[in-house]
Amino acid sequence: MFKKFIPFLLVLFLVPQLVWADFGDIPTGSALDSVLQYLEEKNLIETGQGQAFNSEKQVSWGEFLNFVLERRTVDTTGIKVPYLNVRQGGSYYNSVKKALKLGLLETKTKSYGYGYKITRLEALDFLFRFYQISYSDAVLPARWTYWDIDSGSRYAKLVQKVLELELIKPKATTRFGAADVLMRGELAKMIYGLELHAEGKAPPIEPKPMQIQIQFSPATFQYGTDIVNLDIFRSVWEALNSIYLHQDKINRNELMYGAIKGMIEKTEDPYTAYFTPEEAAAFTTDLSGDLEGIGAHVTQEPDGTIMIVAPIRSSPAEKAGLKAGDIIQKVDGQVIQGRSLGEAVKKIKGPAGTSVVLTIIRGEAVFDVRVVREKVTVVSASWKEEREGIYLIQLSQFAQNAYAEWRAAVQAILAKHSEPNRENRTTTTLRPKGIIIDMRNNPGGFLDVAKAILGDLLPSGSTGLIIKTTRRLQEEKIEGDELLKDIPIAVLVNRGSASASEIVAGAIQDLKRGQIIGEKTFGKGTVQQLFSYRDGSSLKVTIANWLTPLGREIDGHGVDPDVLMEDKLAIGNATDALVDRAVWYLQGEGRIR
Repeated sequence: MFKKFIPFLLVLFLVPQLVWADFGDIPTGSALDSVLQYLEEKNLIETGQGQAFNSEKQVSWGEFLNFVLERRTVDTTGIKVPYLNVRQGGSYYNSVKKALKLGLLETKTKSYGYGYKITRLEALDFLFRFYQISYSDAVLPARWTYWDIDSGSRYAKLVQKVLELELIKPKATTRFGAADVLMRGELAKMIYGLELHAEGKAPPIEPKPMQIQIQFSPATFQYGTDIVNLDIFRSVWEALNSIYLHQDKINRNELMYGAIKGMIEKTEDPYTAYFTPEEAAAFTTDLSGDLEGIGAHVTQEPDGTIMIVAPIRSSPAEKAGLKAGDIIQKVDGQVIQGRSLGEAVKKIKGPAGTSVVLTIIRGEAVFDVRVVREKVTVVSASWKEEREGIYLIQLSQFAQNAYAEWRAAVQAILAKHSEPNRENRTTTTLRPKGIIIDMRNNPGGFLDVAKAILGDLLPSGSTGLIIKTTRRLQEEKIEGDELLKDIPIAVLVNRGSASASEIVAGAIQDLKRGQIIGEKTFGKGTVQQLFSYRDGSSLKVTIANWLTPLGREIDGHGVDPDVLMEDKLAIGNATDALVDRAVWYLQGEGRIR
C-alpha cells in the first residue's frame, strides 16, 4: 500500500509551484492547458470547473461525436435517425443527427456502433471531412517511413497533411499509429489545430516542458515502437522479387498474403485471422446473413482442427445430423487439419445442389456424413406464439440485420396485446405473459447488435458486459427503450451458443432478468476488431476479452445455465423439452406479480 503512494508524494513535494487550470488534472502552462483554454473560449467544450479532463482516456465513436458536434449549431430539421439503437433523448442522439445532416455518417446499417473505440486515423478522416480540408495535393516524401500506412492509399496523403499541420505526432519514426485508439488529449489537439487552420493561423510552437524529473517505477507493460528485424523482412522481399531465379513462378500478392498469414499463425489465436480478398468477401457475406453451402458456422482451434460451432437451424448441416462440437477431419477424403480456416471453408462451401462428404470426429467415434449443399438464407430473428400469451423469439445470429428483425418481432408481439380505446382514441397495452429467447446454435456476430437487444431487456444505464484489454477494464453501459423490461424472460442455450449469444445470456443471468435453460454454452469470450484494406483483404484481430456484468470470465468456460438440460430436439419432433421447461417457468415461477 505504501509503495503505491510514493509517486504521488514525490509530485507533491517536488512540484509545489504548479497551479492547476480549470481541469483539475491539467497543469497551467502546459501545451494541453493552452489547447483547452482556446477550445473553452471558442465554446467548443465545457469549462472544466476543477473536474478531471482525463487526457489519456480512450474515446468511443459516440463520445467523439459529442466532443466534436455537441456544442455546434447545426439545423437538423427533418433529419431522421435510421439507427434503431440511437433513441431520442439518448446520450448521442443530437450529435448523431448533426453528423447525418452534414453527411458524415453511413446510413446503410440499422445500428450505430457508438460504443466502439475510434482510431486515430478514423478520427482524422472524419475531422478532415467535417472541416472540408482537402489533402489530395499533399506531396509524399521520397521515402515513406510509416509501415502502418500504405504509401499508395489516400490515407498516406491524409497523414502527410496531418503532419504538415502539426495536428498530432507519429507514435514512432516508423509507425504513425493509425490503428491506435484515440485519446481525449489527442482529440483536443486535433480540433485545436484544425480550428487554427480554418482561421488561417499556424499552431504556436509547443513550449519546452519544465525541467523537472520525477523517477517512477518501471511500467508494468510497454508498447514497442519498432518492428524487430523488419530490415531482414525487406531484404528477403527484395531478394525474392529481384534476384530469385524463377521469377515467372512468383505471385507477389500470394507472397505477401503468405507472410501475413505466417505472422497470424504464430499468435496461436483461433480468432485472429487474415483474409485474402476472396476470403474476406466470403466472411462478410457470412456475417450479412446470406450464404451458400452446408449452413454451419465453424472455427479453428489452436491445434489447427476445424470445429463446428453451430449448425444453422433447418440447414443442410442440421438435417444431416451435424452438431456443435463436431470436428471436421476430412473434406471429400482430404485431411484439412493444418490448413487455414479460409482454405477449409472454401473446400466445404460450394454451389447449391452439389454434395460434400465430411469425415467427422465426435468423441471416440469417426464417421462420414454426406451433405447436400443448399442456398441458405438466414433469418436472424423470427417469432411465434408458443402458448397463449407466451411467445418465442428465435435469434439465429447477431448479423447486421438482426436488431431490425428482433425489433420487428418485439413490436409485432406487443401489437397483439394492444387494445384501442375508441372513446378517447388511446391504446392500452396488455403485458404478454412471457417471452422465450431461443439462442440455441447461435454463433454470435456483432457486439453492438447484442447491446442493442439488451437495451430492450435491461434497465437503461445498467452494465451489459465488461471489456478487458491489456490496459484496463471498461464497463459497457446499456442504452435502450426497455420495451420488454416488465415481461418475464426465459433464455434457451446449448453448446452451439457462442460469443454475442453468451453476452446476452450472461447479462440476463447476472442481472437476474430471467432464467437460462439448456446446456453449457460454447465459451467464446473474446472481442475481435475487423480492419479492411484497399485490396479487399481484411484482418480480424483479438483486441479484448469480455466478462459478464459481475466479472465472470466466459472465454474457455461458457455460461452455466440456471436449469441444466440436454438439448435433444430432433428434426420433426412435435415437442421440445427446453421450450416446455421455459413455458412452465413463465406460467408459474417466472411470472412477475
